[in-house]
Amino acid sequence: MKLLRRILIIEDDPHIGSILKIGLTVEKFEIQIQDDGREGIKQAKTFRPDLVLLDLIMPKADGVTVLKLFKADPELANIPIVIVSAKADEAQRQLVRDLGASDFLVKPFHLNDLMTLIDEWTEL
Repeated sequence: MKLLRRILIIEDDPHIGSILKIGLTVEKFEIQIQDDGREGIKQAKTFRPDLVLLDLIMPKADGVTVLKLFKADPELANIPIVIVSAKADEAQRQLVRDLGASDFLVKPFHLNDLMTLIDEWTEL
């Protein structure tokens, strides 16, 4: 069984990014954070994450744009992407699912909720 170990967090709020990094590092994940979506795509090519946590509302390139770019890149298209956002209306959820997001986690959330979701993306 191969566990997900490397997680890239693309989140423009440094406070949220830090909290996620601390919580996931305690759980023994290797974490990298990027506060810019386009830079996150570049970082994914070198870091090779097992999972991406992606915020929707960001400056420069919003999460929907970043999701489209990930899924259009053959090098990155198979990486599961979980949208992490306070914007939780059903239309937005359906849009990101249609674009290839693996799941959606509504902010605020408890670390246990995130760990449950990560466990679901463990590869056998």
